[in-house]
Amino acid sequence: MALPKVNGGEAMQATSRGHDERLTPGVQSPRRVLQMLLRFSEQCPQATVGELAEEVGAPLSTAYRYVALLRELGLLEEASDGAYRVAPRIQAVARASARTDTLARRTRPAMEELTAALGETTMLVRVIASSAVCVARVESSRAVRLSVQPGQPLPLYSGASGKTLLAFVPAVERDRLLRHSALVDPQLEATLPRLQDELERISERGWAESYGEIDDGIWACAAVLRLPGEPLAALSLAGPEYRIDRTQQDYIRAELLRTSRELSHVEP
Repeated sequence: MALPKVNGGEAMQATSRGHDERLTPGVQSPRRVLQMLLRFSEQCPQATVGELAEEVGAPLSTAYRYVALLRELGLLEEASDGAYRVAPRIQAVARASARTDTLARRTRPAMEELTAALGETTMLVRVIASSAVCVARVESSRAVRLSVQPGQPLPLYSGASGKTLLAFVPAVERDRLLRHSALVDPQLEATLPRLQDELERISERGWAESYGEIDDGIWACAAVLRLPGEPLAALSLAGPEYRIDRTQQDYIRAELLRTSRELSHVEP
């Protein structure tokens, strides 16, 4: 699945084009170390020191020191051909996150029901560090399906989930997120008026849909999810356009809205 690159490296590059007020001052070196660690994913399980240096915009000698620190702490280990991979010790952090994520646990049964009934992948998405991040998903069992891993960042200004979240965050926060997104993607500036209009419509109706905005040939729909005592989220379902006709789209949208209202205890 080809996704726009939304990660620590881009945030670092963005600051060279303009100021990003979300960055904590005085911690550039720790930020780079953590950005190196966030470079690893299921899609990119290994990286060389050179690749990590390029990711965070650091000299090779500095990158070697950062890698040495991560190895010392048991977070990275040497793989093959001079590459490095995340060490098993990091699994404890992942388990801690899963254990305390009450939003994912509360929505899991409903997500399983949606995927079983509609046959497509269901996702739970939140705003984390200026990105839309998939925090849980129930994958379709079909051979051809959308596959987004928990923890995977997505752009806020593109796709049904991101735009649903952007439409419902407070106005001050929305402006900040849009400024950050414009630093990451300068082309966004020209489309901001159209995006603002779309966000207004999404905020009025409570849902968004997209056609191939992140992946070609993928249709997605997302509904806002506001559970008492939990962070704002989007409940999303996505799959290949070729098997989701207009009638099916309408049915999926209705089921997402019904489920989000039931979970949020909001009357239609």
